[in-house]
Amino acid sequence: MKAFISFIGVFFINVAQVTDDPVKATESPIEEDPATLEEYEDIAGGVSIWNNHNGFKKFSEAIRFRESSDRYGITNSHGYLGAYQFGRTALKDLGLQKYQTNKKAFLTDPSTQDEAFLRYCMINKFRLRNYIRVFSGRKIAGVHITESGILAAAHLVGSQSVKDWFNSRGKIEPKDAYGTSLKEYLVKFSGFNLDIEASRKGRLTESAGLFPKYSFEAKI
Repeated sequence: MKAFISFIGVFFINVAQVTDDPVKATESPIEEDPATLEEYEDIAGGVSIWNNHNGFKKFSEAIRFRESSDRYGITNSHGYLGAYQFGRTALKDLGLQKYQTNKKAFLTDPSTQDEAFLRYCMINKFRLRNYIRVFSGRKIAGVHITESGILAAAHLVGSQSVKDWFNSRGKIEPKDAYGTSLKEYLVKFSGFNLDIEASRKGRLTESAGLFPKYSFEAKI
């Protein structure tokens, strides 16, 4: 009986010593910009270690570091703006066309860029809602499909190109202006728990203050 009690005691001590945060042992320092897909893959499973970062805030941080090394004030050689590298089409979808001619206002306003990224993800979630519903959890062309991977890919090449990839079962592989493939983003940004709504209307308004009806920080 004493031996049994001793065993139970050791069991509970060992359980108590297990870390509550399994991310700590494997996550990459957030300061490092992922240069290649291979750097962020698990060799055995081919699964991005970004999977260990949950939540929309972590997702947006990962996108920023990949797109711009977290630099809100930059414009790339193709004219894409800010930390998330918004192009003309995305800005138009968000009702922010004026920032094509008034870039300084956008590039010096991180909160507006964060808000715009959230809204753009909500728009793309609406546009791709059927693809998210049908394909999440499945493997297409060797890629494990998740909602966050789909939305990251849509940010890279647009929602229509994502549809083309799924409709061709991965035979059509769109790339951005620098040659980054949709498939890379599907893998690299898979598995985040985003918990955001789909929205047909993600347009931003400044009619009564900057964004009075929606707070980026309050939603994450």
